[in-house]
Amino acid sequence: MGAITEGEWRYNQLIKLFPSEADPPFEDSEQLERWWGRKWGCTTDVGRLRIVLMHRLRSEVNIVDTSKRLDNRAFGDTQAGWYWRGVEGPDLAGMQAQHDAYTALLKKEGVDVIYLDEIGAGRMKSCYTRDSCIAVGGGAIVTRLGPRIRRGEERAVTRTLARLGCPILRTVSGSGVAEGGSFAWLNSKTAVIGLSSRVNEEGARQVEEVLRSQGVELLKVTLTGYRLHIDGLFVMLAPDLALASITLLPFWFS
Repeated sequence: MGAITEGEWRYNQLIKLFPSEADPPFEDSEQLERWWGRKWGCTTDVGRLRIVLMHRLRSEVNIVDTSKRLDNRAFGDTQAGWYWRGVEGPDLAGMQAQHDAYTALLKKEGVDVIYLDEIGAGRMKSCYTRDSCIAVGGGAIVTRLGPRIRRGEERAVTRTLARLGCPILRTVSGSGVAEGGSFAWLNSKTAVIGLSSRVNEEGARQVEEVLRSQGVELLKVTLTGYRLHIDGLFVMLAPDLALASITLLPFWFS
């Protein structure tokens, strides 16, 4: 080992003056506001809604071809990757009118309505933005949608979050699949995710990794039958009040 040079000594002194600082954590509200522009993230399902991600349906619904009937209550094409439930095709004008009325109410309440950037061709399910990302402390997790009819929605969500400057803490990758409709906050330190055909063990594990770093426990509930999302069985209404289907949820959870 040779003697330390003067330049190396001075550099070492600088390192001592400007050490790495693990605390406060990334999701600290003051840090977020200072470096990311606002207090990004969410740790509750019952707090005041401040910002919401939405998509106003447009020509992507034209992919629906009513000559391709799956059964007497739905149309679809398994190869092209779309389906439409109902006995008639979509009424785009009617859906847009309902959307506009709803967003007008949200804006009246002071909610910041953010629209998705350009979506992929034919991604007619992109209006269900709850599924393609999960708001957590300090930012968002971009999920990975499992079925062919929804794969690709993640790109528009990612681009929109990046444009806003919202931290993306994780993108579910590999063989993991997850959808936000099967995720819920019980309180700021406890969340739940429903395992189903739309959320597998690997997807849940990747979500859990992010939450664990924030001191949040993730409960995993295996859904029964063809249930896709936990929000069909369990919804928080107030800090200590939930609407739950106790006959379809596990005893230990309900």
